[in-house]
Amino acid sequence: MHSVLAFLRRNPGKSLLLAIFFLFCIAYLAAAGNGFGYYRHLAAALLSGRLDVDSGFIDPLHLRDFSFFNGRYFYPMGILPALVLLPMVLVFGINFPQTALVLVLTAAITWLLYRIARRFQFSESDALWIALGVLVGSPLAFLVLRGTVFDTYLTHLLSFACLLGALAEYQGRRRWFAMGALVGLSALARPLTIFAALFFFAAAWTDPHAANARWKKIYIFFLPLAGAVIVIAAYNYLRFGNLFEVGYAFQLMPPEVIAARQTGLFSVRHFLDNFYRAFLALPVPVLAPDSQKSIIFPYLTFSGKGTSLLLTFPLLFLLLWVRKFPRENIFAFLTAAAIALPNLAAFANGEYQFGYRYGFDFFPFLLFALLAGLPAARLKRAGKILIITGALLNAGLTLPVLFGLA
Repeated sequence: MHSVLAFLRRNPGKSLLLAIFFLFCIAYLAAAGNGFGYYRHLAAALLSGRLDVDSGFIDPLHLRDFSFFNGRYFYPMGILPALVLLPMVLVFGINFPQTALVLVLTAAITWLLYRIARRFQFSESDALWIALGVLVGSPLAFLVLRGTVFDTYLTHLLSFACLLGALAEYQGRRRWFAMGALVGLSALARPLTIFAALFFFAAAWTDPHAANARWKKIYIFFLPLAGAVIVIAAYNYLRFGNLFEVGYAFQLMPPEVIAARQTGLFSVRHFLDNFYRAFLALPVPVLAPDSQKSIIFPYLTFSGKGTSLLLTFPLLFLLLWVRKFPRENIFAFLTAAAIALPNLAAFANGEYQFGYRYGFDFFPFLLFALLAGLPAARLKRAGKILIITGALLNAGLTLPVLFGLA
C-alpha cells in the first residue's frame, strides 16, 4: 500500500484520473440509491435467526429473483454478502448504505491487481495501467456502478476480490491457511469458484522446493476450505432439506428460463447459447419506441443477455502474446477452464449483465497467466491501446444506460 501511495504522489496526473473515477463512482452510487436490498434483508433475517426473507419488501416484478419453498421465500445466491453485511445491518440498520461496501471492494480489487502486477516485476506505471485497465476496460466498472442496485453483483465483486487476494498471497508469503480461507469465502459467494482449489493443490503438489511438506500444505489449505463447504451444505440443507440444492430448482423464474432449467441445471445444450453470449454477442441498435427500424441516439447499446468479452474486455487479447509457460501458468489456464466450463454449461446465464459477468469467476486465473506469461514484464503500446479501447467502448455502451438514455 505504501508503494502505491508513493507512486501516486510521484504521478499527479494518474492520481487525478484515479480520484476522478472514484469521485464519479461515489456520486453515481449515491444517486442510484440503495437498490433492492436483498442481502441487507437477508442479513436482518439472519440476525433474527431465520434463513428466509419477508416477502413484503419484494416488488412483485422481482419475485423471480427468489426461491419459494414450503411457503417461504429464500434468496438463492451465495450467502457471503449477507455475512459481510451482518455487522453493518446490526449497527446501522437495514438502510445501511451499500455504496460503502461497493467502494471498499472496488478499492481492494484495484490494490490487489496492482500488487499482483508488481509481484510479476511490472513497473509501477505499468502495474497501475493494468489495475485501472481491468477496472475501467472490462465489465468490472458496470458491476461497481450497479452494485447497489443488483445484489447479485455483490457476489461477483466479493468473489473476485477473494480470488485475487488468494493469488496475491500465493505470490507473497504463501500462508496456505489464508489461501484456503479466501478460496472458501469465494465459494460462499460463487460456489463454482471452489474449483480454484485446483490451482493451489497443483502448486503445492509440484513444488520442487518443499516436496517433503506437500501434504502438510495441502492439509492446511483444505482445512478452512472444508469449513466453507460445510457451511454451504448446511445452509442448503436448512433451507431446502438437501445438501446440494442452492434453490435454483424452486426459483420463480420466467417461463423461458424454466424451460431451460428443465433441460438440466448443467447441460451441453446450454453451452452454445452461453458461449455466444460470452464471446460472440454484439451490441444492439437503440430503436425508437414502437419501431423496429428507426435507430435513435445513442444508436447502439448492450444486450442485457450478454455482450462479447472480446469487445468489453479487449485486454484479454494479450493472451495471444503469452510465451512463457511455467508450471503455475499451466495450472492457472487449467483452473480457469475448470471454472469456465461449468459456468458455460449452466442453465442460468445472467439475466441482466454487461459483458459476461460470470467471467469474473475465472478472470483472476486468466490475468495471472497473462501477467506471468508475457515475454517481458512490460505493458507495451498494444496493451495500453487495448485498455483505452476497452474503456471507451464500455463507456459508450454503458453510460447512456446508466443515465437513462437507452
